[in-house]
Parts: sequence; C-alpha cells; structure tokens
Amino acid sequence: MGHQGGLKELSDPEPLPTLVAMKRLDKRRRHWMQDVFSSPYGLKESLGVIWRNAFPAGDLQESLRSSPQHVIVTPDLPPLLRVGLVGDIMDLHKRALQWDKAVPAFFRDCDVLVGNLEAMIAVRKTRSSQEMHETSIMNWLGLLCDPERFCLSVCNNHAADFGPHTFLSTCRKLTAAGFQVFGQKEQPYVDFGEHLRVITGSMWTNMPCDYIADYDDLEKHLHAERFNLFYPHWGYEMEAEPRAGIVSEGERLLARGDALVGNHSHLPQPVRVAEILGQRKVLAPSLGDFCSGESKAIYHHGSMLKFTCGRTPTGAWAVGELDWRLIGTKLTELAVQVVIPPDLREVAATTEPRA
Repeated sequence: MGHQGGLKELSDPEPLPTLVAMKRLDKRRRHWMQDVFSSPYGLKESLGVIWRNAFPAGDLQESLRSSPQHVIVTPDLPPLLRVGLVGDIMDLHKRALQWDKAVPAFFRDCDVLVGNLEAMIAVRKTRSSQEMHETSIMNWLGLLCDPERFCLSVCNNHAADFGPHTFLSTCRKLTAAGFQVFGQKEQPYVDFGEHLRVITGSMWTNMPCDYIADYDDLEKHLHAERFNLFYPHWGYEMEAEPRAGIVSEGERLLARGDALVGNHSHLPQPVRVAEILGQRKVLAPSLGDFCSGESKAIYHHGSMLKFTCGRTPTGAWAVGELDWRLIGTKLTELAVQVVIPPDLREVAATTEPRA
C-alpha cells in the first residue's frame, strides 16, 4: 500500500534472514574497535557514523512533518491501556532537565511511560565517549512521570561505559527511587499491570559486556496473555530513515509481537503501520533523542509517542489509536529544554527536583 509523509503502510513481510546473520558477523569484526575506539561497529560502519555526524543530510525531520499525528490503527477497539514512549535519555552534560508544558500534557492520560536511559549514573568520566548521568536525573524524570509508572530500559550501547559495578549501582539506585528498571541480562523485560510486557535487547555495546539483554533473545520472552511490545536498541546512528533490513526485521518480529518501538538512531524515524498476517501493527524504528546535552544540533531531534491497546473480538491484542509529536532539544547554559517545534519560545521550567 502507499504511504503519506512519515506514516507508512507496509505489506506482509518477506523473509529476510540475513540481518541477524550480518549482525553476528559484525560482532566478531568490531571487538578491536571496542578496545581502541569504544565503538560498537566495525571500521566501515564507524566511519559512516563519523561522516553523518560531520555532514548531516538535509532536513532531518522532513518526512515526519507531513505525517498525520493521530492515526486510528484498529477502529472501535475498546482500550485496556494507554502506553507512552520516549526515545534516548542522553547525558545532560551537568545541566538541569526542563520541558515545554505540552510534553507532560501529552502523556497525562497514559497509564505507563517507557524510556531508554542511555547513560549510567556515575561520578566522573574517564573517556570522552562515555555517556554519564548525575543522580539528579532521577529527580527530573520523576517530575515527568511517577516512577512507579515509568519503565526505564538500561539496555543500550552505553550501558557498559563504566563497567559492571556502575551499571549494577545505577540499576539499584533507579529501583530504590521507584522506577521500573529492565534491560539487564537477567531482566530483559518488564511487566506492567495485568496487560503489558515490554521486551528489550541490544544489537550493540560500545564496550564488551555480558550483563545487558541481547537482541537475539527478544522472541524468547514473549508472554502468551499480555500485549507484547518490543523496545529494541537496534539500527544505525544518525539516520533519519531506517535501512531496508531493519524494516524487514521489524516486520518479522511483528509476526509474533504486537507492536515495536525502537531506539538508538538519535534521530526520529517515520512511524509505520504494517499489515502483518492480516492485522495492522505499529512499527516505529526509532523515536530519536528525548533529551541531550550534546552541543551538536544533530542530537537535538526526537519524537514522543503514545497508543491505546486492547483486544479484538477474536481475542487478539491490537493497537487502537496512535498519537505522536515531534520534539527538539534547546540548550541554555544551565538547562536542557525539551521543546515542541517549530515554536521554541515558550519553555515551562520544571519545579525544583524532589529531595
């Protein structure tokens, strides 16, 4: 089927077994890149990331601006749950986190919020490539959503930047603050309430590690009775369109899961509605960056998304209504501000974080 703007309709998936095989081959090739350059990729892919950082391609949000922001995926579906999602929660570079008042308003009717914490809580960096959060990140995020309803994935290529001690310490701190933490090797999914399971796994890690959930294991954790949402850390950085192999792999996963919303590209990619085995399913390869203190403008693009889910008359899980919005990052000397483009003028500062 055809598509309009950034919302794309896809046909039933063609088998594409090569993507996972290519990823495994790349795992073997990239060990020396991890040791020397803290890169999750082989040499060719690493050079591609450097090039795309230096020379971004045109309007990075062009295909998204013309896309409808409200979509009926399955008509007349009684909602049992409304799920909100954000992308990469990056290093704030010692700034506070603030947001446009429209950001919390967008998620106000959500039962649960899911995000990717792409920086561990540490004291100081020892390499420039490390992504680091201070303990205050828990306070800022707690102002956006009650931690008991905020599911944070720690499964990403920066999870091992500071080694296993800092990773485990971060997980303990987040859990103690009330957040629903998942993405560890022993906890690759999170169950929320009676209806939702969010499953993650990473294709990439900057440093060798065996303590985060593996992408290859995603399908092992499906739950027979819950809505299964895949939330993989996958794909390639600084790309506004997912590669054909990623889209085909997403379609393959959706033959078993109920929706897929990914992360890692740092740029928001078009939301797709895929026709899978006669059912319309949401495939959003990446929401880009929710927030970032990085000075380069290419890291200042993202999107936020929410959808309702429920059961069809046949008992199958499905997505009912889908809404999404573009967001951007605006930096000041003291704050990282999450704003709604194109109007970047009014940013409602958050209150002081909780003690």
